[in-house]
Amino acid sequence: MKKIALRSKSIKELVDQDNVRAHVLFYFGIKFYEYSEQTLEQVCLEKRLSLDMVVRELESPETNFDESELPLINYPIDLIIEYLKHAHYLFVKHKLPYIGRLLQEFRANHSDYNTIEKDLKIVFPLFLEDFIHHIYEEEDSLFKYIKMLERAARANTTLRDSIN
Repeated sequence: MKKIALRSKSIKELVDQDNVRAHVLFYFGIKFYEYSEQTLEQVCLEKRLSLDMVVRELESPETNFDESELPLINYPIDLIIEYLKHAHYLFVKHKLPYIGRLLQEFRANHSDYNTIEKDLKIVFPLFLEDFIHHIYEEEDSLFKYIKMLERAARANTTLRDSIN
């Protein structure tokens, strides 16, 4: 999508086309649900944001690599584990707070959804605590175990090579 098209689209249109943009906008302090009818250009002007910078960031998710195409088999275990730790860090520091803020600010505008709003606001902190505990447990236990298995496999290969 051309930069000019992004500038003149409403926030609602931008997010409808690619929901990742909601997170990018939120990062710049643009709550997509509060500015849905305004264009990106209007919102940037109102918030005194650099339109070019916001457009660049909105376009960047499209240029990121596709994780499913990573040839992980070709990388050393230590590098893969560091990649996973970094992905955990980004998720815990950026994505989870974003989701939490969305839930905090969620207001059911219909009586059918009042219970859902309350339930989400009760369940999310519990999920958050358990999920973060899971991530750290994985990093402290599973990753160490994987490294130990790799060392054992390397030692076994070295032993077999020296016997032959």
